[in-house]
Amino acid sequence: TNSKMVVGSSIEDAGNRFVIELTAIDCQSGTAVARVRDEVASRNEIVRVLGAAAGQLRNKLGEPATSVARFNKPLEEAASPSLEALQSLVKGYTRHLAGDARGARSSYQRATELDPQFALAYAALGAAHSNLGELTQATAALKKAYELRGRLSEPNRFRVEDLYYDEVTGEKEKAYSVLSKWVQTFPRDVVARNNFARCLKLLGQLDRAAAEAREAARLLPSPWSYNISIIQSTLADQLNEAKAAVEEANAQKFDSSDLRLTRAMLAFLQGDDASLAEQWRWAVGKPDVGRFLVVQSYVEAYRGHFRIARALMQQAIDSAGKAGTLPNDRLNEARTDAEVGNVLAARRLTAQALNKSPNRNRQLMLALVLARTGDVEQAQELADSLDAAFPLDTSIQYYCLPTIRAAMRLQASDPAGAVEALRRTEKYELADPDSFSVLYPAYIRGLAYLQMHEGRLAAAEFKKLLAHPGLVGTAVTGVLSHLQLARAHRIMGDEASARKSYEDFLTLWKDADPETPIYQQAKAEYVELPKTR
Repeated sequence: TNSKMVVGSSIEDAGNRFVIELTAIDCQSGTAVARVRDEVASRNEIVRVLGAAAGQLRNKLGEPATSVARFNKPLEEAASPSLEALQSLVKGYTRHLAGDARGARSSYQRATELDPQFALAYAALGAAHSNLGELTQATAALKKAYELRGRLSEPNRFRVEDLYYDEVTGEKEKAYSVLSKWVQTFPRDVVARNNFARCLKLLGQLDRAAAEAREAARLLPSPWSYNISIIQSTLADQLNEAKAAVEEANAQKFDSSDLRLTRAMLAFLQGDDASLAEQWRWAVGKPDVGRFLVVQSYVEAYRGHFRIARALMQQAIDSAGKAGTLPNDRLNEARTDAEVGNVLAARRLTAQALNKSPNRNRQLMLALVLARTGDVEQAQELADSLDAAFPLDTSIQYYCLPTIRAAMRLQASDPAGAVEALRRTEKYELADPDSFSVLYPAYIRGLAYLQMHEGRLAAAEFKKLLAHPGLVGTAVTGVLSHLQLARAHRIMGDEASARKSYEDFLTLWKDADPETPIYQQAKAEYVELPKTR
C-alpha cells in the first residue's frame, strides 16, 4: 500500500499481570521507530491502559501535545470499558469484512448486550442490519448510536452523524454539513472523502463528487477506492478522467468484479464493444456472474433488444438462485417496458413486485412504474405512504415523489400539473439517488411539454439527458430522448432537425425488436415527414 509506518500491538499474559506493547514499525526498513510498553495488574484495567499507551505512542511519533489532548479521548469512553465487549466488536468486524453480515450482526448484538452504552457497536450493528435489508432494525441501531455519539472520538462521531442523516432521516443537506467538517478536520481520512463524494452525488454536485473520490483514491489506492473514483468521474461525464483512472488501476494490477462492471459501463459509454465483450468473458464461471448478466441485460434493452434482455435477466435470476448473489428484482426491467410501451409486460412484473418485502427504494421504483403504466390509484397509495414515512428525506421529497406525482398528472392529461409538481426537483435534478435517477424529472417534464405542444421547452429537457450520458448510463430514457427530441422539433416546425433526431434514434435501434410499440410509432412518424427538398 506504499505506507510509511504500521503499528503492531500485543497483550501478553505474564503470570499475575498483563504486558501491553505498542510498536510503530518503518515499512521500508522493518525497524521500530517508537515503542510503548506497560504492565497491567488486572483484566479490568487493560482497556484504560491500552488507551493511555496509544496516547504515549502518538507523542513519541511527534504528534503535537495540543493535538493529542484534543483527539485522544479515553478509550474506555470512546469505545467501551468492557474488554469482552471490545473483543465481540472486533470479532464482528472480522466477520463483516469477510462478507458474513449475519455472523457480524450476532457479534455486534453481543457487544451491545455486554455494554449497553457502546456507541461504536450500535453503529456497526446498524450497518450489518442495513446490509441484510433489515431496515427497521438498522434504523433503531443507528438512532441509538446517534444518541450516544457524545462518547465517541471525533472521527467516529462524524461517521455516526453521517450514517444517521444519510440512512435514518435522509437529510442530505445536514449530512453535507457533517461531511464538510469531517473532511476539513481530517483531510487524509479516505472514508470521509468517499462518504462526502456519495453525499455530493445525491445532491447533484457531480463534479465535486468526482474530485473527492479522486482524492480518496490518491490517498489510499485500492480496488475499492479506484472503483468509486471511476464511477464518480463517469457520472460527472468526465470520461477521460475515468479512463485514466482505469489505466492507473490496471498499472497497479487492481482487479475485482466491481471494477470489471465499472469498466463495462465505461466501455458501453465510449462505444468500445471489444472491451465490453472482454468484461462479459471475464465474468463467465465467476460466483457473481449474475451481476454481469443484469448489466448485459440493460445494455441489450438500451439497444432495443428486449427479447435478449429478458433472457439475460432470467439467466441472472437463475444464477442468483444457485449462488445467492443477486436479488430477484425485475423492477428496472418493468420500468423499461413501461417507457417503450410494453405495458402488459410491465404490469405483470409490477404485480409480482407488489408481493415482495418492503424496501424504500423498491417502493419508489414500483410507484414510478405504476404511474407510468396507468395504475394511478396504487401509485398514489404508495407515494402517500412513502411521504408519511420519510418526511425529511431529501432524495424522496425533492426528487422521487415529485417525479412520481408528475407521472400521475401525465396519466390524468394534466401536463401543466406535472410541470408544477416537478418544480421541487430543480435544485437536485442532476442527483443520482439510490432508487431511480437518470434525469427522470427532466424526461417527465419533457413529456409534459410535448403534451402542451411546447416544442422549444420540451427540446431543452430532452437535450439534458443527451448532454449527460454518464449519468443516464444504460437507461432506455437516454436513447428515447433522441425520439422525443424529434417530436419536439416537429412541434416547432423544424423538419430538418426532426429528421436528424429520428435518424439518430433509428440508427441506435437499427435492429430493435420490431414488435416494440414505441419503435413502430417512431418508424411511422419518420415516414410521414415531408421529403427533403
